[in-house]
Amino acid sequence: MRELILSQPQGNPFLIEEVVRSLIDAGSVYREGDVWRAREDVGLATMPESVQGIILSRVDHLEQGWKYVLQVAAAIGRVFRQRVLALALGQEMELEQALWELEERALIYQERTVPEVEYSFKHVLTQEAVYQNIPQRQRRSIHQQVAEAIVTLYREGLDEYYEQLAHHYDQSGDTEHAIEYLFRAGEKAKRRYANEEAITLLSRGLELLRSLPESPERARRELDLLVALGVPLVLAKGHAAPEVERTYARARALSEQVGDVRQGFDALVGLRRFYLHREGPRAAYELGERLLTLAHSTSDPLQLSWAHALQAETLYFLGAFAQAREHCEEGLVFYDPQQGRADVSLYGNDVRIGCRLVRALALWHLGYPDQAVRGADEALALAQELSHPFTLVFTLHFSAVLHQLCRQVQAVQEHEEAVVRISAERGFSLYLAFGTALRGWVLAAQGQEDEGLRQMEEGIAALRSVRGAAMLSHLLASLAEAYGRAGKAERALSLLDEALSLAEATGGCFWEAELYRLKGETLLEKGEEAEAEACFEQALAVARRQQARSWELRAAMSLGRLWQRQGKWEEARQLLKPIYDWFSEGFGTADLQEARALLDVLSHDHQAHGRGQQRIRSGIRNPCLKLTSALRHWIIGPEGPFQVQTANSIRRLSRIVNQARDWKSLSQTDKCPQALDYRP
Repeated sequence: MRELILSQPQGNPFLIEEVVRSLIDAGSVYREGDVWRAREDVGLATMPESVQGIILSRVDHLEQGWKYVLQVAAAIGRVFRQRVLALALGQEMELEQALWELEERALIYQERTVPEVEYSFKHVLTQEAVYQNIPQRQRRSIHQQVAEAIVTLYREGLDEYYEQLAHHYDQSGDTEHAIEYLFRAGEKAKRRYANEEAITLLSRGLELLRSLPESPERARRELDLLVALGVPLVLAKGHAAPEVERTYARARALSEQVGDVRQGFDALVGLRRFYLHREGPRAAYELGERLLTLAHSTSDPLQLSWAHALQAETLYFLGAFAQAREHCEEGLVFYDPQQGRADVSLYGNDVRIGCRLVRALALWHLGYPDQAVRGADEALALAQELSHPFTLVFTLHFSAVLHQLCRQVQAVQEHEEAVVRISAERGFSLYLAFGTALRGWVLAAQGQEDEGLRQMEEGIAALRSVRGAAMLSHLLASLAEAYGRAGKAERALSLLDEALSLAEATGGCFWEAELYRLKGETLLEKGEEAEAEACFEQALAVARRQQARSWELRAAMSLGRLWQRQGKWEEARQLLKPIYDWFSEGFGTADLQEARALLDVLSHDHQAHGRGQQRIRSGIRNPCLKLTSALRHWIIGPEGPFQVQTANSIRRLSRIVNQARDWKSLSQTDKCPQALDYRP
């Protein structure tokens, strides 16, 4: 007997129990007092070879009524409520007795009694085996009965059962009701931020819809499903995924077919986002204008708010910062707090937060860094209060970008660590790429160059895989900056050229001035002064065209330092001073502090130049003077008593002097002329 039992389930405890119970049900093993005995012919008993066979052999020994109860329970699921089972059976029978017998035979057990009596199959394999053995026609009928029982019993709180109803109606062949509850369940999953689940449910609804004959009603239902599917697709797969374009393009065509302007607007929002991220802002601009036209035709405050917000985003990426700011202001004017939660569900994030973020970024470029930081802080506070994961990630990332512009490394790190954590948990692939790249930028800025560069390369590779064109030039610039600090000028120049080509191809010029400035700095490291000067001039021209005062200040500092090297102190001062004087705030930021310091140096250089040159020519033996004279000889070109052989030597000596001296105090005296450019 022992060998017979153990030979079937290969040591699996559950199956050993099932074999024993199967032998008991068949009468091959019986109880005599406190002892279990086997019949003499038990060795000849035919045992099923599969797990399902063992389970079904036990079910076959049940009375027909009990067997049917077990089948209906299996159709309900692994866990089933007694009230649903009773109503689904639809016949008078002693259900309590049947459940007692099934529990006695260890096929089911009572799991809880509050808030109502609930049973569970002892093992999922039991439920699956019973369910699979139900004839197809009977199975469909049972599912229909179960669905109707749920609707009857829980009509007041039916949203809790949308997923179950979708399943039962689907399995019953009731396509109309199945589509209805798949849509409701998909919307419910969206509210729980269960994007993959929502995609599965809504996609199944679309699949079932194709089995119905074409009609205006079918077109409207397909449009509802497509618009609902768009946001979870974007959140799970990224704005530029091919599925996103197919979904919204089909929705747009259907909206025109059925004449639904509201749904047409929603579809156009999705398409505009797709083109922004896949092709760039130039491709998205025309769609943004159409959204504005549609919104004004309906006078819907929510649509007007979103149309202005989205066009503001596009204009920001195009480098039209003043116009972007204006559209943000318009978007906030039209915002209706009563529709706040609705727009989050429909479009994926909160429009007032989006307006505040884009406005904050535009304000930084336009030369108002303090207002920019306050605006980003307000947006982050709203996002934390909203408790919507995607809106929070979106806000954290673009706040981090602002802090990067302000050169606040610690704040960037704190924000992007949160972006990476939440994006990994929620499956936000686009923002996981953003967060990884900027987290790498932080590490590189903190001196962990190898790990920082590795993470930046990883993040940018992930961004390329989801075709995130809108932000790519910014991240390429950040990577080039890190390679430049690491002394890898050729790699940095290659990245900058790629970013400039991308900006030209897509219209994404929001980082263009900085790209030219970084290219100039990198060329200067290679000793190519003329080419560097041309890049600085181009950076200035772009910044002025865009009214980007903050980019203009940086470009002027880079060009001013170069002119300082060349002995053109007064020209450098005249370039930088009016730009610096324009600013009315932000004097605690790194850029403005450095600009003030450089102006002080240039003013001193101009005054001390005559005295310093005279002392060099007369051979005064001041060690600092001799070293700066030697560097000036190579950098600037006038005659002097020392020769320096290589550019690398110059950089090393320059670094030593800049790190060793207290430049602020020295710049107040004429003991050490400021021949070296001041580079923080």
